[in-house]
Amino acid sequence: MTESLAGKIVVLLLLAITAWLYIGLPILNLPGEWHAHGEILGVKYGEWLLFVATMGLWWATRQLVTGAEKTSERQLRAYVFVRPISTYFLYDGDTCRVTITYVMKNSGQTPAFQLIHFGEIQNLMVPTATPITIPAPVGPLSALSLGPGAEIESTVWGIMNVDKLKELGTSLKKIHVVGTAIYFDAFKKRRETQFCFYVENLNEILSSHTGIGGNGETKFWASQQHNGAN
Repeated sequence: MTESLAGKIVVLLLLAITAWLYIGLPILNLPGEWHAHGEILGVKYGEWLLFVATMGLWWATRQLVTGAEKTSERQLRAYVFVRPISTYFLYDGDTCRVTITYVMKNSGQTPAFQLIHFGEIQNLMVPTATPITIPAPVGPLSALSLGPGAEIESTVWGIMNVDKLKELGTSLKKIHVVGTAIYFDAFKKRRETQFCFYVENLNEILSSHTGIGGNGETKFWASQQHNGAN
């Protein structure tokens, strides 16, 4: 039930109770010939009506309070988002170490606690319509806290054959960085952010390299699938 609907129900029930107090009760106190008398389980009809209205008011008020709490949580909780920012290629003979740096930022109003994150580089088709394997943590990970507006950088890397790397620059298969960030918000709820981005201009970056490696102005695009958060 939405907060606006619950609010309307509360108002209607308050009006019903007010009408009962100022109209219903005086009628019940009239002499017997002026109204119909009756009881259910020893309780007068009017008193049953008041009980039902009171219970309805309690339920609607509870829904309104619950909705307000959820709205407050949505406004105040931590939101950790991930975005890649750069690539680096280090050549060693016929192999290349590809490193991608990404940033995690808390865009919420309260800290993110016990933050752990893990990711890896995968070569995937674009679009990545088929299911992919989101990497799981290996071994113990350090848990971090990330305050409101704070951000932290991390890197993932992989070794690729140079010829294979050049092929990726002109094919529908792209270099992706995929991973997960898991944390707890101030309301002690477990949150998870999955990310999946790919390098759009790999061929342009590779053609600009000289020597043993270097950076390029990387254009990262978000995958149509495998990005999400709760």
